Amino acid sequence: MFGKIDEYKMDPQEVADATLKLIEMAPGTRPHFTTVNRVTDNLEQEYADAKGPLSVEWMKRMGWEEWL
Repeated sequence: MFGKIDEYKMDPQEVADATLKLIEMAPGTRPHFTTVNRVTDNLEQEYADAKGPLSVEWMKRMGWEEWL
């Protein structure tokens, strides 16, 4: 694991920047999922984006629509 950090030149600042970006977004516009991962070349975010609509539907069916 730690070898990958060096191999891909990962920087903890990227996580901090992504967190700040989420904080600065207006409520109701924030994504349900966000990732920061150089190893998979954004594949995880593509997966997260694809399951987003399913998560919204699941929350509606559970009666948690007001939390969206």
